[in-house]
Amino acid sequence: KPENDKTLVQNSENINEVESHELVQIETDHGNILLYLHPETPIHKKAFLDLVNEGYFNGQSFNRVIDGFVIQGGCPDPSDYSNGGLWEDTSMFIPAEFHEHLKHKPGALGGGRDNNTKMMTNPCQFYICDSTDRDLSRLDMKYTIFGFVIEGMDVVQLISELSTDKHNAPIEPVTMNASVVVLSESELNQYFEKLDRQ
Repeated sequence: KPENDKTLVQNSENINEVESHELVQIETDHGNILLYLHPETPIHKKAFLDLVNEGYFNGQSFNRVIDGFVIQGGCPDPSDYSNGGLWEDTSMFIPAEFHEHLKHKPGALGGGRDNNTKMMTNPCQFYICDSTDRDLSRLDMKYTIFGFVIEGMDVVQLISELSTDKHNAPIEPVTMNASVVVLSESELNQYFEKLDRQ
């Protein structure tokens, strides 16, 4: 269960003054994952929502899956590592939005990036931390965390445990469709209350 996430939301925005919230649902053959997007990372939130609304992720896959670590989806890593592990096309890059309280813990949603020195995110790629007890704090303040799973961690874990090839890609491709889900304040609070009981 994401620790203290309800408190983080209430501290970062007055939830009583917000009429609706845009979340993202990732649909796969293994089940659905519902993602809350942090208001503290508005650039990442907007970029992610824009791509979802454009249908960018529809038909894409979780192409890097490591049990005890993350499931990664969207555009693949740079293919030419002779270029220092850098993407040639940087047109979509957005600046990092680091916050000390947004950490790599089970269910955290992070933005993918290459080895660029400014640690900018390429919003076409994202990852979700699985239910590992492994310490991932080495990634904090180096990769932007911009959301978390509020429903579907069982699906994240199931995908994380799939058989993979030598490149950590699932043997059987895990394709996705992504859509925006709009929840009222009361509907969102029901999800937080459910997380509190877990």
